[in-house]
Amino acid sequence: MKAVASVAALVAGTAGADPAFPRIYDLAPEARADGVEIHAEPGATAAVIGHLDGNAPGVEVIAVTETGDWLQVPLAERTGWARTGQLRPRPASEYGKAGDRLLFAPDMRCSGTEPFWSLDVTQMQDARLSRMGEDDLTLPAGRIRVSAKETDRYFLDLGPVHAALLQAEICSDGMSDRLYGLQINLVVDQSDIVRGCCSLVP
Repeated sequence: MKAVASVAALVAGTAGADPAFPRIYDLAPEARADGVEIHAEPGATAAVIGHLDGNAPGVEVIAVTETGDWLQVPLAERTGWARTGQLRPRPASEYGKAGDRLLFAPDMRCSGTEPFWSLDVTQMQDARLSRMGEDDLTLPAGRIRVSAKETDRYFLDLGPVHAALLQAEICSDGMSDRLYGLQINLVVDQSDIVRGCCSLVP
């Protein structure tokens, strides 16, 4: 219980303002006919490494270039770049009213290695924790709340003996070239802490 309490004390806060990244974007209407090309680097002449279909339900964006012209988009095994004008941020109002809306997105998936584990979260509903060699657990999931002191740190309550500390920072799983927009320290069974990365589910 001490580990859960200490994590909560570090980041206890309110629902907070909407974070800039990571965030779900939708294809702009003018991009739906042909879809969106994903480039290896932020530039029109960079190699095309992927393509977003015009009917895509949305895409996670984890960063933007300093010029604001290109958005960083994670793919299955690597990360690429899309032109800013082809994607539009999903309105935060879709996740609730100001002051009471869900941060980031309602659904997210987190995972880590050594040992392998995964956590599928639906805010204000539940979370499913899977660990190698262990039975899956269904946990109550609260609302992600921003730290009262550090605006890039967040806390997710997962019941009496589990909790998560999230940080809005680029993260790597160490196994692929894909990057993530959230780091997670997951407290398991009161005392163990496992680390990993999280992605938003459109």
